[in-house]
Amino acid sequence: MNTLLIFDGLVERLSMPNVLTGIILAILGFALVFLAKKITRICRKTTEIKDNDPIYLGCKLVALVMILIALILTIIQ
Repeated sequence: MNTLLIFDGLVERLSMPNVLTGIILAILGFALVFLAKKITRICRKTTEIKDNDPIYLGCKLVALVMILIALILTIIQ
């Protein structure tokens, strides 16, 4: 009986628009983190990318901001 109540509350929480937006932003942020090197390789047209490349760091920064906004959106009711 308690598991049904917990599941009902979880479904209600996950169906809120701000939580859905936060989940989508978090997924996009993590995808950008994992694809940052490939994006930088395509932009620079080289195979070797340094860790301090501005495009690489920019991609990582944008991804971090997206993940932080997603966290804030999922906390706010």
